[in-house]
Amino acid sequence: MERGQASAELILVLGIIAIIILIFAFNVANQFREDKVISVIRGGASKSISELLYNGTILEPVKITKIYVNGNETNKNVSIFLNNALSNDQKSIVVNETIKSLVGLGAEQISDDTVKVGNVYYRIVIYP
Repeated sequence: MERGQASAELILVLGIIAIIILIFAFNVANQFREDKVISVIRGGASKSISELLYNGTILEPVKITKIYVNGNETNKNVSIFLNNALSNDQKSIVVNETIKSLVGLGAEQISDDTVKVGNVYYRIVIYP
């Protein structure tokens, strides 16, 4: 009886460990995906700002000061903060080029400022 009891306890412990590992792996995968999305957003926005500077559309240097992500599990707002203000047309160009970068990653464009990556919608806004 004791030998059967030990086997059942071992199976139970191994099952609990397997569940913990699966939960941890799922959370790590989601965080990795979001980190990749934010990295692509930063790269796309930086590239489009550089192109605007190179073309002479922007006269003062502009840099990204921070990127802030908030929202829930399925709808996230990505706020890109710049050190200098852009016109609305310039902001549209930056958002559009950023969206193109995300589409290159495999995202689906939903609207002018929103993409879907997996089951998560990301809306991109430029400040100031």
